[in-house]
Amino acid sequence: MLLVPGTNDDVLAKADIPASIRLASSKPRVLLGIFSPSFRNRSERMRRRVIRQTYLQFHEQFNTTNRICSMDEAVKMEAQALDDCQMIYTYVFQDGESESKVENYQESRLGSTVKKSKEPDSILLKADNQLDTTQAMHRWMGWSSELISNGSLGKIDYVAMLNTEVFLLPGIFWNENPLFPSSQASTVAVLPASGNETCSEPKCIDKRFICISSNLLSEFSGTTSIKVSELWSKIRQGKLGESYVSLVYIKGVAPVSDESEVALYDWDQYIYSFTEFSDEQEAAIVRSSSANVTTFRGLPRILVGIFSTSKKKIERERRQIVRETFLTSFRNSKTPYRICELGEILKGMVPEEECQLAYTFVIGGSSTGPTELVETNDIKSMILENNDIHHNESDVTVLNIKENMNDGKSETWLRYALLVTQTHYFDYVAKMDTDTVAFPIPFLEKMVKWPRFPNNVRVYGGEYNIKRDGIHSDSYTKKIVGAAYMNGFLYWLSPDLIRFITDPAQCDRKMLRTKAEDMTIGNYVNSHPLPIHRERLSRKCYAHPLKEIWAFKKHWKKYLRKYGSPK
Repeated sequence: MLLVPGTNDDVLAKADIPASIRLASSKPRVLLGIFSPSFRNRSERMRRRVIRQTYLQFHEQFNTTNRICSMDEAVKMEAQALDDCQMIYTYVFQDGESESKVENYQESRLGSTVKKSKEPDSILLKADNQLDTTQAMHRWMGWSSELISNGSLGKIDYVAMLNTEVFLLPGIFWNENPLFPSSQASTVAVLPASGNETCSEPKCIDKRFICISSNLLSEFSGTTSIKVSELWSKIRQGKLGESYVSLVYIKGVAPVSDESEVALYDWDQYIYSFTEFSDEQEAAIVRSSSANVTTFRGLPRILVGIFSTSKKKIERERRQIVRETFLTSFRNSKTPYRICELGEILKGMVPEEECQLAYTFVIGGSSTGPTELVETNDIKSMILENNDIHHNESDVTVLNIKENMNDGKSETWLRYALLVTQTHYFDYVAKMDTDTVAFPIPFLEKMVKWPRFPNNVRVYGGEYNIKRDGIHSDSYTKKIVGAAYMNGFLYWLSPDLIRFITDPAQCDRKMLRTKAEDMTIGNYVNSHPLPIHRERLSRKCYAHPLKEIWAFKKHWKKYLRKYGSPK
């Protein structure tokens, strides 16, 4: 997990970010090689995608004055634009695959030392065998020395390398390191292993990061690379080749989990340590509505639409089993209406403050209507009340659209739910599938930590999906916006985000739509100009997919054995 300090500095008016991370132009410039062990490995592709969408986009997301540019961009820039690049990076593949095994490689303009890959912000270090860390560093530093001598990247003060298992935290990296107020010759910055800055042994250096003054690169020229133990011993002793070096420990570089989803979650926590998620304009909209801001014993409340269809027998059976398990699990407890029907709220049958989770099944009921009904404020026109399904099942909301999965049903439900919140307040609106069993006790316990009014702003929650890397996928997955979207079986949004994604003046849904409903919603959300507060759904809170009734019952019984019935 990332362990980083927060800050209470004043925030910038537009981006809600501390002024302290607006980088100064006097900072020295760094050339960074991000080492990825394998070009083809799927998990590595996912990690590269996360990195591209996190610290490499820091300057864009938070409007900092100094950019992090790819080498591919930098070599094409005019000198004045190039000066704005505080850091120039490239991914470096070190898997030793031969030219014949890697498709679509192009000759690098530097000749035979490296080749470019089909990922434009990366290069391949050519080798016959797998490179170990020290050999890779030796090659990278030697090649960087040639590149800097070429002069096409302007003046470079430091050359660094890290791998995909550590993240760079730009605000801390630039502002809290003693070597960066100005360029310092003959300096080597390293990452202390396990945060131990007092240990003097080579084993106490985390070999996944190093930053070296550019004047020391000559020590890496030639073809001979020293042994790993010898290299790190010499660095720790303050000697590199014929040069004496000043050794410092780096700040703003942190190890992350091997799991890409967890690494992204850790990055999110870093962002939240200095980002204020409040919006006075949004708070004013809520206060001006006829809904009273209501909590469940001080906790946030959520409106859940459980998506179903009308014609399939299995869907009727699923609705019934969901009612008999999850939806009525609190009826014999001290808080019998903690989970209640939306209809009970709308008809005033249940006090709003006694219901933390209101639900309704959601079905498309029009055979001739559109697939999407979003740009309206007329809530009555959005539903069909005189419907056989609604008469037989009072907890079903029938939308005035054609039944569909990927063509606007989710957007229509979210818009309808937003209009509901204008008269009956909820902190969040969710979409859920009938082949998902939510475990109420752990799920509602997780809600304790969710932001509540007025801080429930730009919140998007669910199970992170970053499996599509946008480069190696088909054409429509290349349209993915942002680091992750939430899987469609269960996700939730704060009302302000729904207002944003259903407003054509703010969100270009036509341009952002894909063939997958959950990916589309993620694109809408991630197109927001300000940072998104992601909440990660714990796997302890659900089971999915459960296509058969017997599987649903099996997982529900397993849940009851662990948690029991609510008291």
